[in-house]
Formats: sequence, structure tokens, C-alpha cells
Amino acid sequence: MIFIILFLACTGCVNNQDADLCFAFIGDIHYRLSEYQVTDSLVQSVARELESLKLKPEFIIQTGDFFHGNKGTDIESESAIAFKNFDRDMGIPFFNVKGNHDSRASYEKNALPLLSKELEVDIAKSFYSFDKANCHFIMLDCTDEDLSEQLLWLEDDLKKAKSNPGIEHIFAAGHYPLWIVARAGFTRPEYAVPVASLLAKYGVDAYFCGHTHNKTATVRLINGQPLAQLMDAAIVEKGRLFHLAPFLYHVSAIPTDRTQPGLLPLDEGHQIFIPQSEMDYYWGYQEGSTTSYYVITVEGKNVQADWYVQGKGIIRSFKWDEPGKLVNLITPEEPERKQLSDSDLNQISGAWLYAAPWIAMDSVPAPFTLNGVPAGIIRINRTNMAASPFWNKIEIPLNASAIGAISIKNEISIFNPEKGKFGLAHIFLLIEFRDGRYARSDISQKVLTSFDPSEGEYANFPASALIGSVPVGTPLEKVVLSFDRYY
Repeated sequence: MIFIILFLACTGCVNNQDADLCFAFIGDIHYRLSEYQVTDSLVQSVARELESLKLKPEFIIQTGDFFHGNKGTDIESESAIAFKNFDRDMGIPFFNVKGNHDSRASYEKNALPLLSKELEVDIAKSFYSFDKANCHFIMLDCTDEDLSEQLLWLEDDLKKAKSNPGIEHIFAAGHYPLWIVARAGFTRPEYAVPVASLLAKYGVDAYFCGHTHNKTATVRLINGQPLAQLMDAAIVEKGRLFHLAPFLYHVSAIPTDRTQPGLLPLDEGHQIFIPQSEMDYYWGYQEGSTTSYYVITVEGKNVQADWYVQGKGIIRSFKWDEPGKLVNLITPEEPERKQLSDSDLNQISGAWLYAAPWIAMDSVPAPFTLNGVPAGIIRINRTNMAASPFWNKIEIPLNASAIGAISIKNEISIFNPEKGKFGLAHIFLLIEFRDGRYARSDISQKVLTSFDPSEGEYANFPASALIGSVPVGTPLEKVVLSFDRYY
């Protein structure tokens, strides 16, 4: 019943001593008082791994939320510790961008002098760029209150880099993602939309980011042009993996080592919020998974990205020689999927429906049926909705009548008798057999809403192409779920 993916270890950066450049990228660190020693240990471990590589990175890019800044925290002390300790422990130059947790005053006080010293120029703003070998790097500030100056600077900087015959690659970094992958609402459209458009227009190799704590690599078509987004997070939050995927409590043992919870593929518990017509490449893992980071190697027109998981080596590796044209080199071995038979369905001892909610009011009860049989009530309220919509999941046990109606292919109908405004995403079924095995259905590929989100201000919602909306008070669109895997 082991569900969290097994690691496929591979060690070493690209064994090419003639590479033009090798650098690393790591996401959210979250140094925090009074527990900054936890982050120290994480950073020291990553630093040892980087030092052991045959081709060592020349520098590391960190994509924001460098320190945490909880309310009441001595943020200046926390920021100073973060910059001092990361610089000491990593042992190589680093360049970071401002995250939403990084207070502006403390970030600029501690970051800008370090950046100015390393680049030997006066870095006076929280967005800046620099060249290394045949590469140009653009570091953006997604939290800038007024983006007009930064966007004008960005296009001018891109034009200059493109016209420079010595620059073969352009990389950009920011804290917020340019598009959501599985966590709706965790970006800033007024930043993401124009930045993505510019980066795609000028053929940027990749955009590095963090913020959602997911670990993903995607290529999305922006105005018809492919743009790669690599998202990562270093932080491991205790219990987060299981909290956001509660079905794991049934199918997997709770990890005893909080620093090594394993990896949960995003699409094992989440709908992916990128329309298929716009997605050219994808893989991803849920937040709460083990610490990870990238090592990027550039040789001429070729770029290779090796994705490391702490203590396990390279888990994924891919390359490109043209922006947006990613080719896999190393991928984890996929577990064999066995199909259910009708005889299996006579051995079911328990079943659950999972869904991630959004609600516009305090609470709404949404009764549902399975294959026409009343199965239970989805009770949606403010307490089980996360700060961002469609993230925390509700687990609803199916009643005995519904369990008896389960088939390999199932139709779920969800009703709205109280005419509430709500939405549900990531809908799937889990069943338990008497012999201890489990089976899970596929995941609904539409976000269901009891109203039309386009009629109001719902900027945190996924793309409209992924939403199935109905008038308030009518049943939601029916969902058909087929069982497609065992645990």
C-alpha cells in the first residue's frame, strides 16, 4: 500500500567540464525565528550535496520567501540571520528575489549590499539583471506595488539581451508563478500576465519561481509561444503532505522523519489547472514533499536541468536547445496500474468522496448521489476552505447504500437545495477492500461551480475553460469517475 513515489537515485551534475556555466536554483527557504536552526540544517545539507558534485555550481538563485516574517516577529533580526547564515553555509555566491514574506525594508537593507558587492555595480532596486558566461539573468520583484516602471525596464532589458551577440540564453526569476498549476489564487495577475507575455515574446529559456511550495516543471503556450516555468520549494512543513492529501492517511504510513516525507505527484490528488490545449510539458509534486532543488548546466545552445531531491540524487532530468522544447532524460519509474474487475466490487468495506471547496458564504450543505443513490452531504464552510480556493480537501464517507451502488464507472450528482454560491475541484473517489487494498478513481478535470464566476470578481479562480458553471440553485454538472489504480 505504499503510495508516495519511490525515489530513483542518480548522482552528479552533468559530467562536462567544458560547460559554459553551471548554477543552482532553490525555492522558498523561510528562515524563521525562533526555529531558524531547522533551515540552517536544510541549507547545510543542500550545500554539502552541491559541493560533492563533479561540476560544482558557480552560484545559486533563490526565488523568494527567504525569511518568514510572522506577525510579531523581529523581522530585521530574522532577515539578518537569513542572509548571514545562507551566505556562510552555502559557500557560493547567491542571488535572490523578493518574496511576499520578505519585508521590503529588511530585504533591501540586507540583500542590495550583498548583490552590489557580488556584481560590482550599485544595485539600488529590488529588480535587476546580470550576465554570466553566455547567459543573461533577470531578477524580478513580483510584490512591487506599482509595476509600471519594472515592466518598462523588463522589456528594455530583454531587448538589450536579445541584441547582444554574446548572449545565447536568457533566464528570469520571480517569487510568484506566472500561472497556477494546482493551487488556484496563488499568483498576481497584474504581474503574471504582462511578465509571461514579455518572456514568451523574447524567447526566454525558463522562468524560476516558488510561492506555492509545489515542485513543478511546465511549458505553457503564451500567445502561441512556449514558455517554461520551473517551480520549487526547499521548505518541508511538518505534516503538510498528508494534510493536503488526506487520502494518504488511508493508503500510506505517516513518515517518521519530518525532513523526508517523500514525494506525492500533484496529479495523484489534484486536477492540473492548465488547459490541455495550452500545455506542452508537465510534471509536478505536491507541497510538503521532501526538499528539492535544481542544478542547471549550460553548454553552448544546450541547457540541461537536473532536479535533485535531498539525500536521493537526481530524480528528474531534462534538456532543451530551443526555448520551450523540453526533452526528458531521467524520469521516475511509473508503478504498474491494475484494473478493477466486477468481482472486486463485492469486497468493498469502505468508500470516501474527496473534493476541494470554495464558498462565498458561511456554509452550504450539498447533498450528492452516486449512480442515482443518495450517498451523503458535502458540508462546505469557511473553516474547511483554505486561504486560496480549491486547495484543502473535504473527506466524505459514503453511506452503506452508496457503497453497494459503486461500479467501475460512477456518476456523481451534486445538488444545491439552499441555492448557495460554492465551487468544488479535485473530485475523486477512494475505496477500501476487505483485504486491506485500496483503489482510487481518476480525478475530475473540471471545476464545478453553482454560479458563473465570470459574472463577478473572482480573479483567484482557474481558467474559465476548466470551469463548469450552472445557475444558482440547480444541480452541478455531473461528474463521471472511473477507478483506475490500486494501492
